Amino acid sequence: MRHLALAAFVFAAPAVFAQAPAMDWDKETAALLDKAVSDNPFVSLPAYDEILEVGRPCVPGLRAALKDEKPQKRFFAAELLGKIHDPATVADLVPLLDDLKEERTGEPVAAAAARALGRLADATVGDALIAHLDSTDINVRYECARALGLLRVAKAEAKLLELLKKNEVAESFTGGLMPAAACESLGRIRSEVALTEIMTMLDKMALEPRSGWTLDQFAIGALERISGEAKGPAQGVEKEATVKAWKEWWTKKAPPKTPEEAPKVPEKAPEPPK
Repeated sequence: MRHLALAAFVFAAPAVFAQAPAMDWDKETAALLDKAVSDNPFVSLPAYDEILEVGRPCVPGLRAALKDEKPQKRFFAAELLGKIHDPATVADLVPLLDDLKEERTGEPVAAAAARALGRLADATVGDALIAHLDSTDINVRYECARALGLLRVAKAEAKLLELLKKNEVAESFTGGLMPAAACESLGRIRSEVALTEIMTMLDKMALEPRSGWTLDQFAIGALERISGEAKGPAQGVEKEATVKAWKEWWTKKAPPKTPEEAPKVPEKAPEPPK
């Protein structure tokens, strides 16, 4: 009898488990996102990580949250969608490039949207990102500049070069410097037009807190990408020799300057006979 009872339980168990309700991922995502925007890191960080752990099932709920009235929810929804890498979310993120409402830390929603777009490998957003390089917010300009490089948007070359020449010294919220972002992206799109300006960065030692790199290191990285060559390490005591090697390379590569012609002295008109 004991064996018969056990057998009956084994056969009945699947039916019991089959009746368990399916997970409502939209509801679960909304609950997790409520926690992810908490001021308490012991609540927010595990919830944020759990959404990333679940991944794609959370995407519909996160897309809905992009329209939430609370900026911090829109911000974190955009961040998470970029990290989950679902290309279907691109169309939802582009309109947020105009969303300058700030998350509680002071960074605007638009910056998170630009960061996410840079991760989604869809270069069709290039025009929108280029347009927002003129944003009034440095965080948006910085993230758009980096995204254009990650997406290898070649048509951004002229605008990125303009930003590099401007040499803006203000930092973004994350500690990013505009010249660093522009230089890095010009390297990624293999911009030979930018070489002259990138060479001038080899003498610039300003530190970008976000990466921990100095501007001359960004220049070395860009030169390596554009030329397909390496001249040595970009850090440590050997960096000085690397910079010197790149300058020698440029001396040989750059076309010689044509000497300016001396201005012509206009010939005197003959004096009329007296």
